[in-house]
Amino acid sequence: MKFDVLSDNYYYCEGMKSAQNTVHYILTPEDVDKFYIRFVHNNPLIIAVENMYLRGYIIEICRLMKSQYIVLLEDMVKNGWFEIDNVIYSAMDSSQHHIRKVITSPVMNKNERLTPRERDILPHVHLSNTTIATKLNLSQKTASGYKIVIKRKLKMKFYNSLALTRMKNAIMCSDTTAKNNSLTRRQKVEPRQKHV
Repeated sequence: MKFDVLSDNYYYCEGMKSAQNTVHYILTPEDVDKFYIRFVHNNPLIIAVENMYLRGYIIEICRLMKSQYIVLLEDMVKNGWFEIDNVIYSAMDSSQHHIRKVITSPVMNKNERLTPRERDILPHVHLSNTTIATKLNLSQKTASGYKIVIKRKLKMKFYNSLALTRMKNAIMCSDTTAKNNSLTRRQKVEPRQKHV
């Protein structure tokens, strides 16, 4: 199976080049638009983009085009992965073999999925236990327990608040960008017609 890789990191692009995938170095939404004009939609798409706005823009287009895609994140343990709302997130330093395996047969243990309550806490996971407890009307011990479980399920390398913020933003960006901006993005994605 061949797949396309989109990244804003030149060195990552160079490292991912092989006969089994096509690598695209992108820096702007215009680069993404140009790519999508030529994109073969039966190929899975690997999104290894660090810029949050650009990543959200690509994910929005993928959802509009109903493309199969996987998002690579830096703050995950090597070859770790999880799934939220049919979106697969994997570690940026995963091997090509692992990425291919996750794309072709993603089987996730039921105990590894975020529960609805954990999904409610996810937007606040980077905050202190006290703040989470106050905002969501929980005890501090319960907030702490949820944070520990969420960090484990997200396969995080580091548990500091900066890593939690980056991870939360990556997930929330891919989730909310599509919901909030679908009309404006759709106008940008549709092929531009020439005026005669």
